[in-house]
Amino acid sequence: MDIIQIATETFMKNLDKEGDGLDMGDVTAAMQGLMGEDNGPGLSSMLENMKSHDMGSMVSSWLGDSDNENISGDQINNLFGSDQIGAFAKQLGLDPANVLSSLTQAVPDAVDKSSSGGQLLESLGSLDGLMGLAGKFLGR
Repeated sequence: MDIIQIATETFMKNLDKEGDGLDMGDVTAAMQGLMGEDNGPGLSSMLENMKSHDMGSMVSSWLGDSDNENISGDQINNLFGSDQIGAFAKQLGLDPANVLSSLTQAVPDAVDKSSSGGQLLESLGSLDGLMGLAGKFLGR
Protein backbone atom coordinates (compact mmCIF):
# COMPACT_ATOMS: atom_id res chain seq x y z
CA MET A 1 0.00 0.00 0.00
CA ASP A 2 1.47 3.38 -0.96
CA ILE A 3 1.53 6.55 1.08
CA ILE A 4 -1.29 8.23 -0.88
CA GLN A 5 -3.58 5.26 -0.36
CA ILE A 6 -2.79 5.15 3.37
CA ALA A 7 -3.36 8.89 3.70
CA THR A 8 -6.64 8.63 1.78
CA GLU A 9 -7.98 5.81 3.93
CA THR A 10 -6.98 7.50 7.19
CA PHE A 11 -8.35 10.84 6.00
CA MET A 12 -11.72 9.31 5.12
CA LYS A 13 -11.89 7.36 8.37
CA ASN A 14 -11.32 10.52 10.42
CA LEU A 15 -13.84 12.76 8.63
CA ASP A 16 -17.02 13.55 10.46
CA LYS A 17 -20.39 12.89 8.82
CA GLU A 18 -19.69 15.66 6.31
CA GLY A 19 -17.51 13.15 4.47
CA ASP A 20 -20.21 10.51 4.11
CA GLY A 21 -20.66 9.57 0.49
CA LEU A 22 -17.24 10.78 -0.70
CA ASP A 23 -15.80 8.71 -3.50
CA MET A 24 -12.46 7.05 -2.66
CA GLY A 25 -11.13 7.87 -6.14
CA ASP A 26 -11.95 11.55 -5.73
CA VAL A 27 -10.22 11.69 -2.34
CA THR A 28 -7.19 9.82 -3.73
CA ALA A 29 -6.89 12.31 -6.61
CA ALA A 30 -7.16 15.24 -4.20
CA MET A 31 -4.58 13.66 -1.87
CA GLN A 32 -2.17 13.17 -4.78
CA GLY A 33 -2.55 16.83 -5.61
CA LEU A 34 -1.87 17.81 -2.01
CA MET A 35 0.98 15.44 -1.19
CA GLY A 36 2.57 15.18 -4.64
CA GLU A 37 1.87 13.17 -7.75
CA ASP A 38 4.91 10.94 -7.41
CA ASN A 39 5.06 9.29 -3.98
CA GLY A 40 8.85 9.38 -3.69
CA PRO A 41 9.61 13.01 -4.59
CA GLY A 42 6.29 14.19 -3.16
CA LEU A 43 7.09 12.56 0.17
CA SER A 44 10.68 13.76 0.15
CA SER A 45 9.56 17.28 -0.63
CA MET A 46 6.94 17.22 2.11
CA LEU A 47 9.42 15.91 4.68
CA GLU A 48 12.04 18.45 3.63
CA ASN A 49 9.43 21.19 3.97
CA MET A 50 8.71 19.94 7.49
CA LYS A 51 12.38 20.26 8.35
CA SER A 52 12.37 23.85 7.13
CA HIS A 53 9.42 24.51 9.48
CA ASP A 54 11.39 23.11 12.47
CA MET A 55 9.38 19.88 12.53
CA GLY A 56 12.37 17.54 12.16
CA SER A 57 11.80 15.77 15.48
CA MET A 58 8.17 15.23 14.51
CA VAL A 59 9.22 13.61 11.24
CA SER A 60 11.71 11.40 13.09
CA SER A 61 8.92 10.15 15.33
CA TRP A 62 6.80 9.32 12.28
CA LEU A 63 9.64 7.53 10.50
CA GLY A 64 10.57 5.55 13.60
CA ASP A 65 8.64 2.78 15.31
CA SER A 66 7.85 4.75 18.47
CA ASP A 67 4.73 6.83 19.10
CA ASN A 68 4.05 9.56 16.55
CA GLU A 69 4.23 13.18 17.64
CA ASN A 70 0.98 15.01 16.96
CA ILE A 71 0.72 17.70 14.33
CA SER A 72 -1.71 20.59 14.70
CA GLY A 73 -4.05 22.03 12.13
CA ASP A 74 -1.94 25.20 12.08
CA GLN A 75 1.17 23.13 11.33
CA ILE A 76 -0.67 21.30 8.52
CA ASN A 77 -1.71 24.69 7.15
CA ASN A 78 1.90 25.93 7.30
CA LEU A 79 3.21 22.73 5.76
CA PHE A 80 0.95 22.63 2.71
CA GLY A 81 -0.19 26.25 2.61
CA SER A 82 -3.67 27.55 3.28
CA ASP A 83 -4.31 27.93 -0.47
CA GLN A 84 -3.56 24.23 -1.04
CA ILE A 85 -5.72 23.19 1.91
CA GLY A 86 -8.52 25.42 0.63
CA ALA A 87 -8.26 23.94 -2.86
CA PHE A 88 -8.22 20.40 -1.42
CA ALA A 89 -11.33 21.13 0.66
CA LYS A 90 -13.12 22.79 -2.28
CA GLN A 91 -12.25 19.89 -4.61
CA LEU A 92 -13.97 17.52 -2.17
CA GLY A 93 -16.77 19.88 -1.17
CA LEU A 94 -15.68 19.85 2.48
CA ASP A 95 -15.24 22.45 5.19
CA PRO A 96 -11.54 23.42 5.49
CA ALA A 97 -11.64 23.02 9.30
CA ASN A 98 -12.86 19.44 8.90
CA VAL A 99 -10.15 18.82 6.31
CA LEU A 100 -7.44 20.11 8.66
CA SER A 101 -8.71 17.99 11.51
CA SER A 102 -8.65 14.83 9.40
CA LEU A 103 -5.24 15.63 7.88
CA THR A 104 -3.72 15.89 11.38
CA GLN A 105 -4.33 12.15 11.61
CA ALA A 106 -3.83 11.17 7.97
CA VAL A 107 -0.40 12.72 7.34
CA PRO A 108 1.48 11.19 10.31
CA ASP A 109 -0.30 7.86 9.87
CA ALA A 110 0.65 7.70 6.19
CA VAL A 111 4.32 8.49 6.82
CA ASP A 112 4.44 6.10 9.79
CA LYS A 113 2.84 3.18 7.96
CA SER A 114 4.91 3.84 4.84
CA SER A 115 8.12 3.71 6.86
CA SER A 116 7.26 0.44 8.59
CA GLY A 117 8.84 -2.72 7.22
CA GLY A 118 10.86 -0.98 4.52
CA GLN A 119 7.98 0.42 2.46
CA LEU A 120 9.40 3.93 2.71
CA LEU A 121 12.69 2.65 1.32
CA GLU A 122 10.85 1.54 -1.80
CA SER A 123 9.23 4.93 -2.29
CA LEU A 124 12.53 6.77 -1.77
CA GLY A 125 14.36 4.39 -4.06
CA SER A 126 16.91 2.84 -1.71
CA LEU A 127 18.55 2.83 1.67
CA ASP A 128 20.82 5.59 0.36
CA GLY A 129 17.74 7.71 -0.38
CA LEU A 130 16.39 7.20 3.14
CA MET A 131 19.78 7.77 4.73
CA GLY A 132 20.23 10.96 2.70
CA LEU A 133 16.85 12.16 3.87
CA ALA A 134 17.62 11.21 7.48
CA GLY A 135 20.97 13.00 7.21
CA LYS A 136 19.19 16.16 6.08
CA PHE A 137 16.95 15.99 9.15
CA LEU A 138 19.95 15.53 11.40
CA GLY A 139 21.81 18.38 9.70
CA ARG A 140 24.53 16.19 8.23
